[in-house]
Amino acid sequence: MKKISRRSFLKASAVLGSAAALTACGGSSASTSTAPAASGSTAAAPSGDTIKIGTIYAMSGGNAAIGENILRGIDFAVDEINKAGGVNGQMLEVVRGDHAGDAATGKSEAERLITQEGVNVIMGCHMSVVTEVVAQVCQQYGIPMITAISTLDRLTDEDKHGIQTYAEGYKKFLDESKTERDAVLEIARMAESKGFRAWTRDDTLRPGDKIYRINRHKGIMLAVIGEKSLAEGVRLTAAHLDAPRVDIRTVPLYEDNGMAFFKTHYYGGIKKYQWPTVPLALHGVVYRKDGSVITVTVGEDDTDPVLVVSDLLIHLSADQMKKPLAEGIAGEQLNVILGTEPIEGEGSDLVKLNVMKLLNEKYGLIEEDFLSAELTIVPAGKCREVGLDRSLLGAYGHDDRVCAYAEIEPLLSMLTPTHTAVCILADKEEIGSVGISGMQSQAFEHFMGGLCAIQGVELRDCFANSFCLSADVSNAFDPNFAETCDKRNNSQLNYGVAICKYTGSRGKGGASDASAEAMGHVRSTLDKAGV
Repeated sequence: MKKISRRSFLKASAVLGSAAALTACGGSSASTSTAPAASGSTAAAPSGDTIKIGTIYAMSGGNAAIGENILRGIDFAVDEINKAGGVNGQMLEVVRGDHAGDAATGKSEAERLITQEGVNVIMGCHMSVVTEVVAQVCQQYGIPMITAISTLDRLTDEDKHGIQTYAEGYKKFLDESKTERDAVLEIARMAESKGFRAWTRDDTLRPGDKIYRINRHKGIMLAVIGEKSLAEGVRLTAAHLDAPRVDIRTVPLYEDNGMAFFKTHYYGGIKKYQWPTVPLALHGVVYRKDGSVITVTVGEDDTDPVLVVSDLLIHLSADQMKKPLAEGIAGEQLNVILGTEPIEGEGSDLVKLNVMKLLNEKYGLIEEDFLSAELTIVPAGKCREVGLDRSLLGAYGHDDRVCAYAEIEPLLSMLTPTHTAVCILADKEEIGSVGISGMQSQAFEHFMGGLCAIQGVELRDCFANSFCLSADVSNAFDPNFAETCDKRNNSQLNYGVAICKYTGSRGKGGASDASAEAMGHVRSTLDKAGV
């Protein structure tokens, strides 16, 4: 089979795809035509190199009139292209196949056109059940396929395999990313495995280079340098890595009535009543006086103990049950149980001392080290599949690691883009994006300013010509809580990615409102990508 250039293929397919779509949507006179369909190619190809286009439409059976109409449009387009000199000097030749409205016939015709006729591309098939099987044959042989009007509302085996592969990667990411620090380390590891390098401001850059930069261990920015100058802008995605949690206070360890606890304060928007109901894990780092850093993780390994927040027995909770849900468990009651066994000896706080002894034996910690520690309580355990059909995932941290993973996964395997592609994953969104690791800092501007300086581009010019998709979780409509949603305008399960035009509440207060032009750009981009 003779190879054709990508440019030649795209030129031919654009014209022929348009011709097929226009004729398929023609008036009633065309759809009732009874002119006989000729066998083989009706568009005579001049001598010399040709681009062979296989067509698979109904030329017999109940849908023959529609197939004939589409083929006339293709023949017309081919004749016009060939009269004008072809595509980059190559003439077009149409080789026809007839699926007769039957999927099995369409499959055999596709195999014939590819293996016997040597076509470079296949167009078809008008009927979705036929298009599905022909597409599988084309994929098997690596042949491009153009279809203008088929639709299908079910997943192919390949679609399901792709979804499962993506989900397995996401599950691993969730398991390794219980905190923003964990997430940054995991993303850096993933990036380096795909050829990314840690970038410094004195580094050089060329199209295709893959770089990342970490901000204070809690945020990360990644970029794939494009062919065009940064003066023409970047294509940016943004999300956050932090999630609601319970943090350990600076002086946390205490004993009360024979029980040792960590004193805590919660971070972000949590439902406090949920935390006494799940096993908990301890994650974080401790900076010691000698400058060494200790990573602490308790509760994730199968042999680890887990931690808990206590709650009342149902027999003792009559007054508690009368309180509003938000007050059933107070923030000051989210104290984590560490132990009840006293150390051997005489004196006070023997349970607390025993806990400290265990931490010292495993991590070399002394109580003073809590002053320079960053320790967090999160739900313990791995991501699990939910439902008998395993169609959902249950895990801590979907908000907003679901968006973070969706942004980095395609970036890691990206080839040289036209515009530089950038992803920023920030911290502190749950509490207002404040601080040096949040989006209100200058970390992103500093990163982009360094890239622009290498190309001699003004940062403001780069930003003025850029396009950004800011991602965060959207709720799926839940019929159990239907009163909280506008069903007509709410995202739903099994309908793909959710695009939210505006945020905010009560008259769009604090809204980020995308323009019609921005939404149009997103629509057309997804349409062109077949989403």
